[in-house]
Amino acid sequence: MLHLIIGGAGCGKSTRLIGQIRKAYEQGEQIYALVPEQYSFTNDLKLYEALGPTAFNAIQSLSFTSLARALFQQYGGRSGEYADDLTKTILLYQSIRALSDSSAFSHFDRQAKKPAFQDAAAKAITELRRGSISPEALLEQTARLEGRLRDKAADLAVLYGDYDRQLREKGYKDSLTDITEAAALCAGNEHFKGALLFLDEFESFTGDQMEFLDVLFAQAKELWITLRTEDPEAPAYSVFDATNATYRRLLALAQKHGTGHEVLLCKEPFRFRYPDLAHISRSILRPVHTQLPTAEHIHVFEAKNCYTEADCACAHIRKLVREQGVRYADIAIVTHQLEEYAGILESACIRYSIPFHLDRKISCMHTALLQLMSGVLELISEKRPRTETLLRYAKTRLLGISCERTARLESYCYTWNVDGMMWLEPFTAGLEENSDLEALRLELVEPIMQLREACRGQNVRTLCKNLYQFLCRMNVPKNISGIAQDYQEAGCTAEASALKALWGSLADVLDALCNVLGDAVLPTSRFRDLMQALLSRISYSTPPQSLDAVLVASAETARLNAPKYVFVLGVSEGFFPSQVHSTGLFTDADKQQLEARELFLSRSTEQLIGDERLIAYKTLSSASDGLYLFYPLSDAAGSSRSPSALIQQIRDMFDAPMLRIAEQEDPCMYAATPRAAYDLTVQGFYRHTTEGASIREALKSDPVYGPRLASLDTLALTPEHRIAHTERIRELFGDRLYLSATRLETYNLCPFQYYMNYGLGIRADQKKEINPLETGNLVHYCLEQLLTGCPDKESFDALTEAEVTARVEQYAAQYLEQAMGGSFGKDARFASNYRRITGSIPPLIRHLQQELSQSAFRPVSMELKLSRQDGSIPVTLTTPSGIQLILGGKIDRVDLYEENGTRYIRVIDYKTGKKEFDLGKLLYGVDMQMLLYLFSITEPEGKYGGAVPAGVLYVPAGGLPCGRSRSQEDAQLEEYINQQYLMNGVMLKERSVLTAMEEHLAGIYIPATLAKDDPGEGEPKLKSVSGSAYLTREQFANLRTHARQVLTDMAEQLYGGRIPADPLVIGQKTPCAYCDCKEICGNVPNVTCRTYEKTAKEQMLERISGEEKEESEHA
Repeated sequence: MLHLIIGGAGCGKSTRLIGQIRKAYEQGEQIYALVPEQYSFTNDLKLYEALGPTAFNAIQSLSFTSLARALFQQYGGRSGEYADDLTKTILLYQSIRALSDSSAFSHFDRQAKKPAFQDAAAKAITELRRGSISPEALLEQTARLEGRLRDKAADLAVLYGDYDRQLREKGYKDSLTDITEAAALCAGNEHFKGALLFLDEFESFTGDQMEFLDVLFAQAKELWITLRTEDPEAPAYSVFDATNATYRRLLALAQKHGTGHEVLLCKEPFRFRYPDLAHISRSILRPVHTQLPTAEHIHVFEAKNCYTEADCACAHIRKLVREQGVRYADIAIVTHQLEEYAGILESACIRYSIPFHLDRKISCMHTALLQLMSGVLELISEKRPRTETLLRYAKTRLLGISCERTARLESYCYTWNVDGMMWLEPFTAGLEENSDLEALRLELVEPIMQLREACRGQNVRTLCKNLYQFLCRMNVPKNISGIAQDYQEAGCTAEASALKALWGSLADVLDALCNVLGDAVLPTSRFRDLMQALLSRISYSTPPQSLDAVLVASAETARLNAPKYVFVLGVSEGFFPSQVHSTGLFTDADKQQLEARELFLSRSTEQLIGDERLIAYKTLSSASDGLYLFYPLSDAAGSSRSPSALIQQIRDMFDAPMLRIAEQEDPCMYAATPRAAYDLTVQGFYRHTTEGASIREALKSDPVYGPRLASLDTLALTPEHRIAHTERIRELFGDRLYLSATRLETYNLCPFQYYMNYGLGIRADQKKEINPLETGNLVHYCLEQLLTGCPDKESFDALTEAEVTARVEQYAAQYLEQAMGGSFGKDARFASNYRRITGSIPPLIRHLQQELSQSAFRPVSMELKLSRQDGSIPVTLTTPSGIQLILGGKIDRVDLYEENGTRYIRVIDYKTGKKEFDLGKLLYGVDMQMLLYLFSITEPEGKYGGAVPAGVLYVPAGGLPCGRSRSQEDAQLEEYINQQYLMNGVMLKERSVLTAMEEHLAGIYIPATLAKDDPGEGEPKLKSVSGSAYLTREQFANLRTHARQVLTDMAEQLYGGRIPADPLVIGQKTPCAYCDCKEICGNVPNVTCRTYEKTAKEQMLERISGEEKEESEHA
């Protein structure tokens, strides 16, 4: 007799079934209670509490799998040990590789070479096993199929058969066949004759379970089965499609065996304490429903994002516990996107001091041990060691290498572009400050190379042995114990246990490989792939740390044990219910054809949609006292989301406003714990409200968060970054402040960036590549060597084009070897850029020859260093507070012109980038470096003491842009070249000096062109040229005073502790754009900044012309 107990969620089906079990026990019947595997513990607990220990021990509470094992113990089963998941993975991998190598696949030939194919094939074989379809049966049906489907099915049948053969040959049996074999075993001995079977919590049955049920229908006295459906005759696409299909299959079995049946409908919703919750269960996902006036126990929240969702849920959980005395164990948090929400919810629960159990398995591939193993496997199977892999291997902490050494190695690899075969040769460049890195290279690479050699051409047993011995030689087990001990001492017992268990799991993998493939010879690349597949299957789950804990679970797999309150997060369109996609080796059309021949490989899209509706229904019907629904307007990455259609359907069920905005909830509720209140405060929520002020006031008395808040308040009240204890500045910079041109420029552009870069030494590593900096250095070096190699201007002018090219190539090669490590770390791209840069230097030199041949100025110093050691006094100042400031550096070229006993000095600076002089920038202390150098060498104690400053000129040295055709006339081409190399800068506005630079002042070499109405004598009248300025001697003198004041002010501000994040914005350019400190300063986007004023040039002219002084005197 078949008894079907049907009804919606919470209608007492299980309670009624337990009542029948009690009645059968009292009548002395033989009783079996069957539930799905995942419900075994929960069901045993319910039976024990309802029946008592005596009755509970008299019945057999099992799953189909455990029942099959019990039958094998009683009657005997197929010999052999069960293949575990590792063994199955190994054998399936071998089958796929063997069949792929022999070209046995017709359709899956290319897919079989990809790692994802093994997972898909494993799922398909599992479905075949559960459907009681043997390889032979599948192959037989394949002959009746057509086209690509026949090829697919044939390939799967061949793979399935080869996998099955390997299992048999190695003496293994598959647990997935237990139910089918147990059904056949029972069919011959009438084990269940006269027994009563009670089945609960099943939504559907697999093929092998249906075979078992076939035997049960033939032998059992009665079968009692619960099904979650209100109307088994409902039309298609109802919420109970999945269980209604099961209902029809069960009736068909009863009819087959001539067994009568009865249907017992449970209507009363016993689970729900309140009508609104019962109404949800009765009406959700139904086309027609009635409307209730209120919904006091259903709460719908709209949140800005996933983080606000989690905070709001946790705050309400704390409120339930605090105000209503609810136990945490009576609360569940459910989401259909557990992977996305897991970290967010974990953080929120910790913040709100909520004990929780996260019901999920976590992959171990991110752990140090498996990262190390993964790195070793990759390194021994690759011809060229990859830097990324080696660094990942070194960073695991399991090799005993300190973080500091690993960080310096990573920095070195980045700087010198270390990769591939470079690891197999000694490091030869940049070891002045990293002398131990070569030893570290050997420490890392030599053991790996020895292991790679030892593994070449070996069988699997030897490979595993070598790997294990390698780990032991590298002290990995000892280091694991040390790290586990650290965890233990820090109170992280779960992490310590997981780490130790992981070593055991790795040993299990090696053992499984030895047992299954011990004598097989595998190339290291295949051994790597197989090991990676096995390692990726290692996972762990954290057991509940408290009996009274909130359950956090996935809607798909949640095993909710009568929770009172359920919080459903992520009720978004396309996620709850989840949008389904056809997956696996077969399309929906393929599956329909296969089902027509009773080959059920996996559920169709239509069935999956039905499953999703049922999941949503079960979740929304699981709470007895309260239901909280949340949907975000954006996900964790910021992408927009919209509420699920279920939200509107639920709102339509009640004639009352339901939607609440999470951000508008009571602020005090969010401040349920000191940590939550602190986070709320520092994020600026409720900053200008009474509640916010109350929360802040309460935090001030907290021993942990009070001092933190006070520290933040101090920062917030300080208008700029400042170091209060100025003695710290002297500890960083000393009593003497040494400046270079670059450092001065950095401070004037942004003091905070200067402090980070040169005070704390926080700077990004620079690659040894052809970047703007190295381009400039290379060009400077070649020009310096070429000019210093010529004793006078005449010999420089006499150099032929061939001689120039040869010398440039020689000097560039010298620079490459001396400053850039030669060929070490250089690739084809570097070589191409190197040739391009060196090829751009000869045209520049030809232009310099022409310029110097007509100029009365002659080069007297190249790459002049401003230091006492080189005989050139650097800029030295003493500030009013006694700080000694020393500005050193290097001048590309110094030119001298002498007339009537007066010497004139000009400074030449080569710029490979775009550079245009702007007098207005000097107002802010920017672009002042070369002027300071000019003033330094012309000071009385300077190298050219007593000389008159004649100017600073910037020479474009970046090569000619492609802007002219080769077919142009020579005169036009010459004019174009002169325009590109035209200097710009600031010059002394005296006719004799300017004509000494360029005889006819035609604007060919210097940015000075006589106006048409120039008188021809006295002070020249010049056309206004962009990027140039012409100053009198008095203005130069005043500019010298201004420059000294800029230096003094800078030193006083720095030693006074002022390091504001106050960048100078010039036009569209801001120092923040490429600043490595912009995530630290708190000034991004630019909350405060200095702006370059349009009148800066006029203001600067007024300042150096003495007009400001005159005005102040008159005032």
